[in-house]
Amino acid sequence: MTPHEHHMLTYVRVWMRYGGADDDIYVTFGLSPLEFYTRVDAILAANPIGAGLDDAQRRAMRSFCHVKYQQYRERHRDARLDTVDSPRRRNYREAESARPTPRTRP
Repeated sequence: MTPHEHHMLTYVRVWMRYGGADDDIYVTFGLSPLEFYTRVDAILAANPIGAGLDDAQRRAMRSFCHVKYQQYRERHRDARLDTVDSPRRRNYREAESARPTPRTRP
């Protein structure tokens, strides 16, 4: 396990009892929270012994990562749906299509 991966695991272990410190993840690791929790879960899955955690800690951290991952996936999905087909956007498209087209001179 690299020192960077060890730092990621320590960060989750320290902050998970407070609900995480998601606002600092990008500044500290250069990753979005979604990417961060995905990587931490992969580290825990790939290195169950190398992480220096007992089984209960590892399970708790993986569970925490799964919860955070789901939260961020839902936020990204909702944000994507909001920008793609929001009611406001649909109303704008309908209003644009109902407008008469300007006449052009021959």
